Amino acid sequence: MNEDEMCPNTGIIHENCPCMWCSPPVFFFKQMITGYNCKSITDVIKALKDRLKFITKLKEEGFRLMGPVDDHFAEFEPPDSDDIYWVECRSGGCYLKFNQGEKPPEQCPECNKNLYEYEE
Repeated sequence: MNEDEMCPNTGIIHENCPCMWCSPPVFFFKQMITGYNCKSITDVIKALKDRLKFITKLKEEGFRLMGPVDDHFAEFEPPDSDDIYWVECRSGGCYLKFNQGEKPPEQCPECNKNLYEYEE
């Protein structure tokens, strides 16, 4: 394996790496309430407020849009840092900070699900 195939943040092959430079977070507007099991307008409002809270957290942490917002999606990039990098848990959607060079654990410290592969 050559150095170009490895993530400089984690030391993992890019295609398997959960860091947000290798796999930037993409927000699909058409799927804003997917997974919320809404049965009433109150449920829809709660789901949308939850999504607003998520996007607000990204902004507060210094994330930026990677380009113009499309009709149905937006891509975000994590803030630049020499000390830390960001990882998105593939099972729970949690956003986690790790020290540069530190490999993320298999299990997410926030939701206790698999960090690298989707798990219900």
